[in-house]
Parts: sequence; C-alpha cells; structure tokens
Amino acid sequence: MLFLLILEESIRYAFREGDFVGYAIAGDYALHGKNLYSHWLNTWPPLFSIFCIPIYLVDMLSPLFARVIWQLSSLAAFMLVFKRCIWLFQGKRLAWFNAKNLESLRPYDPLVLLPFALSFKYLLDNASNIQINVIMLALCVEAVYQWKEKDRSVWAAFLIALTLSLKVYTLFFFVWFILIKQFRFVGITLLFVGLLNLLCFLFYGPDLAWSYYTYWWTEIAQGFPMIHFKNQSFFGAIWRLTVPEDVGLGVQTNLISLSMDEAKKLIYFLVMLAGAWPAWHLLKTSDAAVKRLQGMVLFIALIPLLSPLAWKAYFIFLLPALIVLSSDLLKGKLNGWKKVLFWLSMVLWIGSAELFIGRTLAEWAQVFSFITLGTIGVVWLLILRLSANKKEAKNLVK
Repeated sequence: MLFLLILEESIRYAFREGDFVGYAIAGDYALHGKNLYSHWLNTWPPLFSIFCIPIYLVDMLSPLFARVIWQLSSLAAFMLVFKRCIWLFQGKRLAWFNAKNLESLRPYDPLVLLPFALSFKYLLDNASNIQINVIMLALCVEAVYQWKEKDRSVWAAFLIALTLSLKVYTLFFFVWFILIKQFRFVGITLLFVGLLNLLCFLFYGPDLAWSYYTYWWTEIAQGFPMIHFKNQSFFGAIWRLTVPEDVGLGVQTNLISLSMDEAKKLIYFLVMLAGAWPAWHLLKTSDAAVKRLQGMVLFIALIPLLSPLAWKAYFIFLLPALIVLSSDLLKGKLNGWKKVLFWLSMVLWIGSAELFIGRTLAEWAQVFSFITLGTIGVVWLLILRLSANKKEAKNLVK
C-alpha cells in the first residue's frame, strides 16, 4: 500500500516543475551555447549541464512524459538501494513479488517495512520536488556493491566519479575510501573525475570551460552561507545559533554573535573534533566487515549533515542507515538508552513534518534544526557501532 501510494504521488507530482525545470534549463543553455550561470536555478558544476542535454530534449517533446520517466527512475533507484542494502547487510535477496526460498525477504517483512516506513516522508520530498538525490544515493550504494560483491573496482570507481562530477556532495562519502586506505580505488576514481570533466573542455572549449569552473567555484561553491531555516545541514544549524541574521521567519535565533566566517571556522573545528575518533578507528582497524559496511553507512549518512546546504529531500541519504539500525532494533541489538536515542531521533527526524504538526510548527521545527538533531542521533548510533569488537562486527553483517 505504501509503495502504491508513493507511485501515485510520484506521478501526481510529475505535473509540477520542481527542480526538474532547472535540469531542463541547464541542458538548454549547454546545448545552445548560453551562459550556464546566467539563470539562477543552475547551481551545479559545468558537467551537470552537459548531462542535462538529453533531459532538455525529452522535455521539449513532452514535459509530462519527461517528468514521469524521471519519477519512475527515482522509484527504481529507491528499490535498488533497498535491494543492495538488504543483500549487503542481511545476506538475503529482496523479492518484491515472489520469495523463492528462505533466503529471500518479502516487502512486508519487518526488516524491510520498518526502514521503508521511516524513509517514506523523505522519498515523498524527493518526488514532490522532482530531485536527483535518490539516484545519487543509488549510484553510491551500487558502487559499493560492485566493489565488494562483484570485485569490479573500475566500474565502482566510475560510478563514484560520476556522482562527484555531477553533484560534489558525495565527496564526504568518497573520504571513506581514503580512510580505509583503498588508494588504488581512490586513484582510479580521481582519474575518472578528470576524464569526465575533460568533456567540458572539449564541449565548451578550454577558455569558456575554465571560466565556468572558476565562476562555479568562487561564486557558487564558495558562496554557500545559507542561514535560512530550510537549510537543515550542520552548517545551517550552527549559523542560526551564532550569526545575528534573519533565519527566514523575521526572527533571529543566535545565542552568540559571530560573523559568518567566524561561525564557519567554528563549524570546521566541531566537525574535526567530532570526526577524529571514527576516522582514527577506521584508519587503525584491519577488520574488513567494519571498514566496508559500517563505515559505508556512516559516511553516506554524513552527506546531508556536512553539506553546507541541505534541503529536507537530501536526507534520503540516511536510508542505508535506517536499514541497518532497524535491523539492529528488531534483533534486540539496540537496548536501553540506544533504543531511546533511536526513537527520539526518529521523532525529531519525521515527527517534525508538516503532515503531522502543520506548516507553521514544521517551519519552527526547522528553525531549531529538528531534522539536523535527528540526523545527529542517527550518526551517533552509527559511530557507536564502530566500537563493536571484531566478532560482533562480523555478526552484524551476516
């Protein structure tokens, strides 16, 4: 029933423009030699506009058809993430229609249904805004699957390079490969990043391509301070607490008064301080199960939290974490205060939605970073999993 509802909502939202109109505009400008960044909707790296040319061409033929195909592709990506994560963490196949043996899980199994229900709101957020986040998540998870299960490192590196070149925010996930000392994989990925972005210099010409990259880096990537309440990243939360500016509802919520740059330095310090222990643990451990799976979930979950700008829809990146933690919960591995922390995080993460408390209260919940706080709770539980001994860590992935 939930899946049918998502399908219906996705097709219904296809009648809206959403972020998809920005993708079509980016493709239009790239194809016809217009200044990519003369339209305010284009905030993506130069390569993204080239990849949007097919989107523009299909959109020209039929805007509705293009959006329906995009929405169905996002649903397929969502299903792929579930399928791969169930295999990686449960060692079972996800049978959407027929479970052929005991090693298969059906969609109504609690191990599937619980994380599906918990992530439902954020899937709808992506559908309503016709965004690319679910597809980016699927590329990251598929890369890990190809690397770990199929031993296809080159193909996996290409998928990661593609995400880095199109949206950049998967850089936080890419750091995981560095921490677990997969330097060959890192090198291949960087090579693919270079080759992919070389397309821009061939397509636009060297001078224009360089000007696009320069503008994007200096004016967009570096011009990210966003104190507005809709920015639910850790950056946005700290800016609202420290910078005396309107957060978007005609109020200021700062507890101390810092400039944006001073607050940015504070954020970097807090991130390095909080990240030192899990980074050290990953560097020193030799346990493949801890490195390849527990670390994967943690660093994917960090994508929306550590991105300077993160709208609600970005938090679909917590889906692998929800799959893992829901399994721990159902198997009795989240006891006492950990179980309380999990459900408290879910209340903050989901209960602050407009659907449950209305638009006004939902906006104020974002002012006080409820989504951010819920995500921090999830990340904390993931970090605690890294402290499990080797025997327990191996059991977690069986």
